[in-house]
Amino acid sequence: MRSSPAWSNYSNRELAALELKQRRYLKPLDYFTPSPGQIPFFRGRERFKMLRGPNQSGKTMAGAAELIYRMLGSHPYQKVPPAGGHFRVITYSWDQSRTVSRKIWELLPKELLHPDTKYHPDRGFMYHQFRLTTGSFCEIFTTQQGALANASATLDGIWVDEPPPIELWSELCARIMAKRGNLWLTLTP
Repeated sequence: MRSSPAWSNYSNRELAALELKQRRYLKPLDYFTPSPGQIPFFRGRERFKMLRGPNQSGKTMAGAAELIYRMLGSHPYQKVPPAGGHFRVITYSWDQSRTVSRKIWELLPKELLHPDTKYHPDRGFMYHQFRLTTGSFCEIFTTQQGALANASATLDGIWVDEPPPIELWSELCARIMAKRGNLWLTLTP
């Protein structure tokens, strides 16, 4: 491809920059570098863990990275179950779900997206869910849907972005018990 006439107009440096841009698009998680404040969160081996911090401190990005590591079955800071699990993200509102979806999209390895997964920058994931070719599946719910919307699911992991009502928290804890799954919370105090 580089030998075609169109590519001969670029310098080696420009070609390298284009190649790096393509790699960053296909495997963005490879280029994610946690901040010093995020490292203890990623290293935490507890089934229930939390990352608190001020606005714009990277909590949502860290929550998205944790989700994707677990969906891939490969975590740089700890041993996790193999890929193929069922996950859920809980956001405060549908408006917030678009922001969370964008953070997930920014880190998702595009080559591992299942062909049925569709994403729109303004609306998020189609049907508020996405699937990877590894067999992992994730749904995005809101706290406004209530505890009943989460009843009967058996999940491998749940990420809650901002604190949920207590009755929803209790239901979410029950959803991960059968598989001894994980639940992590990202929030602004």
